[in-house]
Amino acid sequence: MSNLKNIVRRNVATSRDLNWDLFRRFLQVTGYRSYTEAARGLGVHRPTVGQWIVDLEAALGLNLVIRYPGGRDFGLTPEGLKLRRLLIIGDARLSEILGLQPDGRNTRDAWSYVDEAFAALLQASKMRNR
Repeated sequence: MSNLKNIVRRNVATSRDLNWDLFRRFLQVTGYRSYTEAARGLGVHRPTVGQWIVDLEAALGLNLVIRYPGGRDFGLTPEGLKLRRLLIIGDARLSEILGLQPDGRNTRDAWSYVDEAFAALLQASKMRNR
């Protein structure tokens, strides 16, 4: 199996090209057994869940999910499993850094802080380049 980091590096020009929300969604969706269950749990339509996965796979140039006939359940490819493990570790570390409660009683999840940080960095970069 190829190194996930090298594959991503070949397929993504810069980290600015990534929609970081897709990583958060991937982690959320893969906590369920099916797209239907994930859609119910996340309060969205089933096609939305599928589109999040397709978009992340396209952005990374990787197949992350194994789609079983009938479309009910799904599994993860080796790359999908590795990405999920990395995201779980990242989420735990980010939550620890931010001092978030491990029991999930937070009003925001750790990844929303990442979104804000990237937006602020992008804004600062634009201002610097003026």
